[in-house]
Amino acid sequence: MYRAVVSAAVALLLLGGCVTERVTPRRGAPVRAGPDQAPAGPTKVKPANGTGALPPGPIAAPAHSSVTTSSRVQVDVGSLGIVAYDGQALPLTSPDGRFIAVQEREAPTWATILAEPGAEEPLGTVLKVYDASGPVLKRVEFASPPPPGLMLGRATDDQGFLVESARPDGSRWIGHINWAGGTLTWLVQDRCVNAHAVFTALGELVFTRRDVGSDAAELVLKGRGAESVRKPADGTYAFPLCTGDEGLVYALRMGVQGTVLEALALGDRGSDSGSLPEIGQVIASRLLVPGRELLVGHQIVQPVQSVRPRRVAGVVGVVGVSAGAGAIDERQPLVVFHPRLARMVEFDAAGETRPLAARSVAAVPTSVPQPPGYFCTTPEGLVFFPALNDGKNDGSPPPLVRVLASPYVARSVDAMPPPTTTAPALATPPSYLLFGPVKGRADRLEVLRMAPTG
Repeated sequence: MYRAVVSAAVALLLLGGCVTERVTPRRGAPVRAGPDQAPAGPTKVKPANGTGALPPGPIAAPAHSSVTTSSRVQVDVGSLGIVAYDGQALPLTSPDGRFIAVQEREAPTWATILAEPGAEEPLGTVLKVYDASGPVLKRVEFASPPPPGLMLGRATDDQGFLVESARPDGSRWIGHINWAGGTLTWLVQDRCVNAHAVFTALGELVFTRRDVGSDAAELVLKGRGAESVRKPADGTYAFPLCTGDEGLVYALRMGVQGTVLEALALGDRGSDSGSLPEIGQVIASRLLVPGRELLVGHQIVQPVQSVRPRRVAGVVGVVGVSAGAGAIDERQPLVVFHPRLARMVEFDAAGETRPLAARSVAAVPTSVPQPPGYFCTTPEGLVFFPALNDGKNDGSPPPLVRVLASPYVARSVDAMPPPTTTAPALATPPSYLLFGPVKGRADRLEVLRMAPTG
């Protein structure tokens, strides 16, 4: 049953505009647009209430108890244009919202996406970067374009975004491409299968590694010229995850029980944070599904937005990067897709889970001046899911408000000041980049910017 649920989530998360169930998901449809195709101009946005912003006033009905939850959410939404994509990988956003990286044309095979045996060089896949700082998206033209055979990674920082490369000998490398110049720097380059890397809150690189002939991957933390390794108790590690908590790293472990989400402690970095911590013991875990398929693991983590590193410490040679207002709060729990519950859930360091909006397939936390909660992607559109009132509610589902009528996926970014001002970007509240369906075009995404106004 959970495989069918995941397949339905795939269809929605890939923004086809409707939910379908299929047992064996296929690769995304190839994009036939030429490499020099410019993005389309802005299109008319369709808010749920038919206006350009949500109306002011209470949006939450009273809970079924003596405690009442009331919230105000007001946003402005504008379209930046339309981009081509491969029908598979959602775009990556820079932390400040100035750039997006898109994977176009032919999607990699599933074996390549999952870093399984039989992975092929994705030579038909093309990576493009767009400037999203103006009123309309503009393609960034690099003097030396990235080489063929790269696919989008899972994380970004202020300087660029991660990429991965399946090699002809079966190995897999991890690289980093600069937003502005397109420079490719290899971070992990050896004869192993190194996959699915993300940044920690302090900028270390965390990924999985296995020998080409093995099916058991270990968890690796790399930075400052050193690395820490943890082998799975049984099975294999897959798809590491990080939040703003410097002392934790999360990962899926696929073993005899099934697919388990683990929270692992990171050792003390010292008073100056100058040393690489060790990956320590599992401090919390939760069984998500009884099976151990990498495809299901991929769908569990695919909606998760990567954390913005507060410092890139010896990974790509940059230090001292400060987190802005849009960085994920270190107190925020991890949010992943739960296949058996068929919705997004919070997972905290105590091993507790809390379901979010019904049938949600993506979620990002709101930020000041919004009330606490999440913007969740559902078949009914983008909805606001308010946080419970300090645990005083009686367990009834909190009321929802539909923000947009289409199922846009939101990514939190630092808002940028208008071009006519000299105020620093971090002086303004965060905003959101949204990616949503284009009617009748499975190979296109509309890009919106959404900003809170009250």
